[in-house]
Amino acid sequence: MNKKQYSKFLEDKEKAHLVKLIGALTTLESNIVNILSQAPIQDGKLFDLSWAVNARTQVFQSMEVMLGDMSEQFGGLTEVNENLLSLLGDTGAFTQIPSEAISGLIDITFAGFEEIANSYGDEISKQMYQMTLTNTTQAEATQVIRGKINGVYQTSDKDEIESLVELVNTTTDEAIRQKAINRLHSAYGADKLGNNLRRYASTYVRDATSQYSRASSMAMAREAGIQKWEYFGDTEKDTRDFCRSMLGRVMTEDEIREKWSSESWQGKSDGDPFIVCGGYNCKHEWLPVFEN
Repeated sequence: MNKKQYSKFLEDKEKAHLVKLIGALTTLESNIVNILSQAPIQDGKLFDLSWAVNARTQVFQSMEVMLGDMSEQFGGLTEVNENLLSLLGDTGAFTQIPSEAISGLIDITFAGFEEIANSYGDEISKQMYQMTLTNTTQAEATQVIRGKINGVYQTSDKDEIESLVELVNTTTDEAIRQKAINRLHSAYGADKLGNNLRRYASTYVRDATSQYSRASSMAMAREAGIQKWEYFGDTEKDTRDFCRSMLGRVMTEDEIREKWSSESWQGKSDGDPFIVCGGYNCKHEWLPVFEN
């Protein structure tokens, strides 16, 4: 396997995770809205605080189902190690890292996703209680909860909104996708892309595969006693200036860490420079360079 093939593998892996996430969040939305549909109402409004307290358990049970689905998806990250070894094994004395280390890396990677999901489970439960306390209508509460989970991608009983959401979820044409999103925002005021579970979970899932790959690469390189690294990847229209300036450069670990700590750029994220590279949604890698 060469570098281009490995990048394509990571890209395909990321897309598979996102497809799985979309399905899992759609099911989660349906399950939690079903919980809300069973709430006692008076004149179409929520009122029963005992129900709201007990609903928290049901919300987290629904979250556990979603987490179970995604846990299986994250388990497939073992393929990253196999392909990474195929890439690096052609260039030097690299070996597979121990199975317990692989399991540990997967657990750590999934833990970040689990934390996001559980924080939203808590937020959704609190919001349901608050809406019950203020006698929000069941219809309005349902719309709020849908938006809290999937934002602009929430399901709806309005045919055009449903069609637009389906288009956004399935089209591969970015221009068409953006037009559909704009229509949802402007014509229907469908919940903005701000504070919702899908936004943060999607960002995490997009980064998870790349960051797992980088962590595995670092572990293999430690075993092989690597001293130098090459910044690798493609450029796109939105590639950060930092990444453009680094592509193809070979540096020692000390040089990399010094540059990382001494510079700032838009989108830079916290963490180890070998793991987060250029920042959020970065597709580049520090690949170990084996010297004979």
